[in-house]
Amino acid sequence: MLGSRVALWIGVFVGCLVSMGNLSIVWSFQVAQQQRSIDDINKELDKRFEEWREFLKEASQARVDYFAEERGQSIKNRERYEAAYRKAREHKDLLSELHVEKLNASPNPDEALRRIALSIAQDYFREERMHRCFELTDKLLRFEPDNPTLRILNGSSAISSNRFDEAQDFLFNWGQLEKDLSNETRALFENLAVLRESFAKESLIREAEAKADDLPRVLMSTTRGDIVVELFENEAPQTVANFIKLVETGYYDRDLNFHRVVPGFVAQGGEDLSGAPFYTIYDEFGGANDRPHFAYVLAMAKTESAHSAAAEFYITLRPLPGLNQKYAVFGRVLEGFDVVESLTHTHDRDDQLLTGVVPDKILAAKVLRKRDREYFPNIFMTFPRPSPRTQGEQPPDK
Repeated sequence: MLGSRVALWIGVFVGCLVSMGNLSIVWSFQVAQQQRSIDDINKELDKRFEEWREFLKEASQARVDYFAEERGQSIKNRERYEAAYRKAREHKDLLSELHVEKLNASPNPDEALRRIALSIAQDYFREERMHRCFELTDKLLRFEPDNPTLRILNGSSAISSNRFDEAQDFLFNWGQLEKDLSNETRALFENLAVLRESFAKESLIREAEAKADDLPRVLMSTTRGDIVVELFENEAPQTVANFIKLVETGYYDRDLNFHRVVPGFVAQGGEDLSGAPFYTIYDEFGGANDRPHFAYVLAMAKTESAHSAAAEFYITLRPLPGLNQKYAVFGRVLEGFDVVESLTHTHDRDDQLLTGVVPDKILAAKVLRKRDREYFPNIFMTFPRPSPRTQGEQPPDK
């Protein structure tokens, strides 16, 4: 398990180094208030690159020790590996960010830097990090407006991240490239007119919500960073009440895994195999006021049985209109889009479990604000002892 994972990382990273030659690697921790010079960025690149190499070495050594030591020591080596793996992955992101910062600081980036940035955009696309892919390709198109690869990446990431007007522009001006899109992306484009109309209505609702500025918000801290969600109390008051009560009682403060992260589908978490919270709630969907499954919305996972949702939730990673009115959408991501899209994939695109994967975790959750009322779950059924469910609640098959 560990061996294949480390080998994959080293293979990918070495491939990147060969393609980049002697150039340093880049993007930024967070956008600085004042733009740094290219020399400063290059110094930061060199430093982070050396740190990244050290984390790779540590992960590789921990993998060797894991198989060589006795079981008790192997557990510690497993923890060493997981820590080094996470640090290496974080530094890979930092290196990519520094490259993008360098691109932004260059009034006329040379071909080598543009090629590296394109490679980063392709990585984002393969990793289903559509929010970043769109932003980066949008920058690159200023310098290479007729590049078909950039156009495909930009159009695909646009429709996958709720940028339906930009997706319409791609279809109108570059429709001949539609044949080169993935099957999933082509399916979205076939439904583009409906998506645009639906999102126009959704945008009006969001504008009204922003004006009222009173919807509950929750901060979720994860092993990849923080996510802020705003909850749709107007349309799903009981589901929101259940979620807030779980947050306030510390249910999500127990290192629960994002156990089902499927590329281009959902990031699902909140599962407790003991059966907690030992109840289910009434379904809250199927009405005229249901909020649609656009990208980055929060919804309750459930089994095929009615009223079987409890504590598991999922965040959509692209528009999923096929799930509309089948699951209760009760919020949306307000901050932390990059965090959501960087969650470790635990399943492949066919929803098959991957082996040797270290899942990301929900570390803690807290209510940032709520309305002045009591929040209690509308319970459908309680379980006096641990539930026999061991597979977890599920959105439907992909």
